[in-house]
Amino acid sequence: IALAPTLTPASPTTALLGSTLTAATVSRMPSARLKARESLPLLPSVVRGPDGLMQLGGARAHETPVLLDGFNVTDPATGNSSLNLPFESVRGVDALRDPMSVTFGDNIGGVVQIASRPGGDKFAMGIQGIVPRPRFASPGFGRLEGIFPRFHVSGPTANGRAHYMAAVEYDFERIPVPDVTEGSGPDIVEQSAIMFGRIDLQASPRNELTLEGFAFPGG
Repeated sequence: IALAPTLTPASPTTALLGSTLTAATVSRMPSARLKARESLPLLPSVVRGPDGLMQLGGARAHETPVLLDGFNVTDPATGNSSLNLPFESVRGVDALRDPMSVTFGDNIGGVVQIASRPGGDKFAMGIQGIVPRPRFASPGFGRLEGIFPRFHVSGPTANGRAHYMAAVEYDFERIPVPDVTEGSGPDIVEQSAIMFGRIDLQASPRNELTLEGFAFPGG
């Protein structure tokens, strides 16, 4: 659980610091799945390296911290992060390049900042991605190739002083290996899940408290 300050509005110099992808923009872009971070290579200076990891401003993935609402969520051992929140809980993603703000300290290439979405003033609930993707081509004809269900719920409490957002996503994908996979296998199976929750409490007319947390098992 983390205590996060309320995000301030974009400053007049935001355009000089980097580029932003809002959730609305991501939903309009061509993508196999709604993943805010996966759309970052569409921005200038963001490329995907030979290892499959994204590089920002010429720096390697472990040299580019990933922040979630201002908190560093990179692996302290490797410096990498594969965190991808459920789409409904993401407000936007910033790719901050040079010149860097002194707020982020010493960085080589830039910073990827994910902003989560607070709960709205009306109750909302939904489920997406429940239709499985079967495999219609050999090898492995007739097998489940992938499924990516997402569930989210958000809204205010009865007295309106608090707003909540909770989202869960499970990803399963079976990837055939060229010249190795035949018939029933073997395949490369990638599966992961993420659970995210956020509560915004209006403690006083001038003070707001945000509690958020996530669990991100993967395999």
